[in-house]
Amino acid sequence: MQKISLILFVLLSGCIHCRIFVNPVSKNSNLPNNSYVYALPQTCLLLKVETIRNTYIKGPYASYAEKYLGLKDIAQLDHISWKLGQINIETFNEADTSRYYSLKVKGTMPSGTIKQLSDDGLIINPYGSVPVKYNQTLKNDTLPTSTVFTSLSIQNFYAERKDTLYKIVMRDSMYVKLPVLKNSIVDKSTEEKAREAADLIMKIRTRRMDMVLDEDEKLPDAESMKVALDVMNKKEKEYLSLFTGKNFTQHFVNNIIYVPSASKGISNTELFGFSSDEGIIQIQDAESPVILRISNTGKTEPLNNLSGLNKKTFHQLLVRIPEVALAELIYEGDVISSSRILISQYGAIVPLPLNREQK
Repeated sequence: MQKISLILFVLLSGCIHCRIFVNPVSKNSNLPNNSYVYALPQTCLLLKVETIRNTYIKGPYASYAEKYLGLKDIAQLDHISWKLGQINIETFNEADTSRYYSLKVKGTMPSGTIKQLSDDGLIINPYGSVPVKYNQTLKNDTLPTSTVFTSLSIQNFYAERKDTLYKIVMRDSMYVKLPVLKNSIVDKSTEEKAREAADLIMKIRTRRMDMVLDEDEKLPDAESMKVALDVMNKKEKEYLSLFTGKNFTQHFVNNIIYVPSASKGISNTELFGFSSDEGIIQIQDAESPVILRISNTGKTEPLNNLSGLNKKTFHQLLVRIPEVALAELIYEGDVISSSRILISQYGAIVPLPLNREQK
């Protein structure tokens, strides 16, 4: 309030000998010559909604996790899940199309008056406004672009097999069956590969334990020990994921613009639906939509009963003082975000005298 009082003092001191005429502008209005058009502000809410998508890809040896590693309850199917992240509320002003006014000045108006009032959110300068554009963005994408599991084993994926075949040959006027050994290459089964990966995991754990308990050959220094342990931990995690699977996380930011209607009490608006299986969905498809609750604190209520605001012509500039409101986002009955904001259309329209010679 001290800042607004200072602004008013500066503006009043610079327009002693000017006379102004302010008229509401409607669809069929005729604008006076050399007049200036301005509008009262209305506040728009920009809600930045973060949604988090987790993608789980099962390991190729998931079905053998309990048999060879004793791991239970390992997921056997790929799946995707969503959850809500942070939700931030920002505000910006745009012109209230029901509150346009024409301004005609006789005399000298202080330079920068309209710009100053516009910068402080009391009016909107339609000639200097810049359209605001918002869309959905992806903060980061960690989904793999190639094969998820590359290190399936340190051993060959094939095995040599010796088969005994028989061939019939004639010896001394008799047919004789002779054994013949044949070597062939065959692919290992998935279970064989899983067993080898599990054996490797146990070897890494044993080797690491020997190093920690000082039962193995000592390394030169602590830094070498740390490097060796880091490599082992990385390899163990890599091979363990063949059984436990991998998770990939993506963070999306969805920008939603909402314009509150003038209200004296509490308003509840369903903004969007949310599902843990699909993320943001249509409101009608959601069991529990995300609700925006705005509570008008009524701090400007005493200014709403000022007389003289129903004239056709004013000799004072009309401005809008914003109201303080409490904005809450509610999901499944819980308040997940809360902030105090200024909303112009909840506030009061008051006259601002720019001259001292009024009749």
